[in-house]
Amino acid sequence: MLANVVAIDDRGQAAVLWRPGVRSRDLVAYFGFDFLVEADIESALQLVEAAPDARRALRRQADIILPPLMQRIWLPSEDERAVKDDAILRWLEAQYSPDRGDVNLNDKRIAGLWNYFGDIEGLAGAARRTESNARDELTRSAHLVQRAEQAQQEASRALAVRRAQAEARRNAGRLLSDTDSYLTDVRVAAALIDALGQPNVRLMAVTCLTSGELGESPRGN
Repeated sequence: MLANVVAIDDRGQAAVLWRPGVRSRDLVAYFGFDFLVEADIESALQLVEAAPDARRALRRQADIILPPLMQRIWLPSEDERAVKDDAILRWLEAQYSPDRGDVNLNDKRIAGLWNYFGDIEGLAGAARRTESNARDELTRSAHLVQRAEQAQQEASRALAVRRAQAEARRNAGRLLSDTDSYLTDVRVAAALIDALGQPNVRLMAVTCLTSGELGESPRGN
């Protein structure tokens, strides 16, 4: 259901849960988004002749320079800013536990959530808005910006050295590996470095976590 209204990766997961712990009886809802941040190699790929190993070779090199990172961001359904409060984050990040009262809101238990958002379209709209806000939070985070800038600097040095080594081997009549062949192309290396400044962000999982009064008390697991 939730997976159908946000741009989640084909391998991703989506869940809607209710959890005790909020003192107020008013219903509250949070969305948690798990993003995969990785180097974007598409611009570099466009400069390489069609080859079955090109994507693998460039992805391998890009992942060495900028290792893929999983990042989770929680936002209230009615707020544009990510949750920063440590106590709330601990409550949100707790493992799903039916023994502690957590409930998976399947089709038979979710009517109260429909009322909160208005209807299924209301939930869809809230999920999309919150996902957009979460992406904004992620892309402007100081940690990610610094990480991308550092990767660009390190890549410039590392690829220059590797390109010089590959050229030396080629001049000596030695065969180059596929990765070395691609990286001796100045345009390909430059495209790969430039793309590090704007990593690719994919949504891998989304959770809607609610608490408070849902109408009927949630039961079951």
